[in-house]
Amino acid sequence: MNPFKNMTKVGFSRKSNNFVNDGTYIGEIADVKKRVSTHPAKMGQISIIIEINILEVLVNKGEYTSPAGETKRSNQAGETVTVFIPMSWGEGAIKLLKMFLCAAAEISLEDAQQFDDTSWFEFVEKACFHLGDEVNDLVTDEWGEQPLKGKEIKIIGHTKLTNAGKDFTKVEFDQAV
Repeated sequence: MNPFKNMTKVGFSRKSNNFVNDGTYIGEIADVKKRVSTHPAKMGQISIIIEINILEVLVNKGEYTSPAGETKRSNQAGETVTVFIPMSWGEGAIKLLKMFLCAAAEISLEDAQQFDDTSWFEFVEKACFHLGDEVNDLVTDEWGEQPLKGKEIKIIGHTKLTNAGKDFTKVEFDQAV
């Protein structure tokens, strides 16, 4: 009997792509992407998408009820979580992105103060770079793909209730010391 006979009939296994739930985790950065929306209502809007593999759960909230009344559970080791940072959030998005970049690249607050807007622009573009990407106004010939991939980072998730009565999980990043 051929154990591989149904290969053509079966789809591909996909790793889970969950959002960060309440808890504190050590994760490994799997991917950082910059996406420009082609959706008609959001045409041209930029988002940063960060995928992180959970390696260790430092604070496990177990199963809990979110502020909006939904039953959730802390993420578990082995899961992949996704953090979306829509740049349309303005200053909040920039603060979150800066927190992520500093934690992932182990940049101190003092060192971060030395960056100017041009340095931050190039740093974000490099962090999101995949071979074949076109980056306006920058020469990418000597760039490596995904320089933050494989770096460990601490992730903290805490769900709050929005003014609209919906759950919103605030994510924070720190160095995984």
